[in-house]
Amino acid sequence: MNVFGIRSPHTIVPAADGSVTFGQLYAVQPFANTLVTQSFTGAELKAVLEQGFDAVQPVQFLSPSRGFRYEVDTSRPIGQRIVAMTLDGQPIDPARTYRVTTNSFLAGGGDSFTLLAKGRDAVIGGTDIDALEAWLKAIPPRPAPLEERVVDLNPATTPKKPAPMAK
Repeated sequence: MNVFGIRSPHTIVPAADGSVTFGQLYAVQPFANTLVTQSFTGAELKAVLEQGFDAVQPVQFLSPSRGFRYEVDTSRPIGQRIVAMTLDGQPIDPARTYRVTTNSFLAGGGDSFTLLAKGRDAVIGGTDIDALEAWLKAIPPRPAPLEERVVDLNPATTPKKPAPMAK
């Protein structure tokens, strides 16, 4: 998920019985993008993540799914800032092909993640908000995952606020 794909400061606060409304979900994730699963090599995946730390847009940490973790060092030169990637604790193999799911906005190259538009073997799924609703319904109630999925190795060099967008 891209940082601009979730609306903040909205939060989902369940009622006393653990229920949440569709309106609460929609306030946080209002775009109704479809989910798109594509194939990328490990090297291509690294290049995609690097786009979040280039000079084209504000710094953008993509939020990965459970099991995927990456480390970034923004003090390094552009194109060399992703220093490690693992899936289920195993290093990502640059030559191996992985299946990656994003929302359709990102899959089309949105937020300057142009390399996501070059994925192969695309399969279109349901909407992102339906996936969020299904996740919440699966085992209610439960806390948000706490695993560390993105590690900023040098936070002193990472801009704290996105740069103003051009009008």
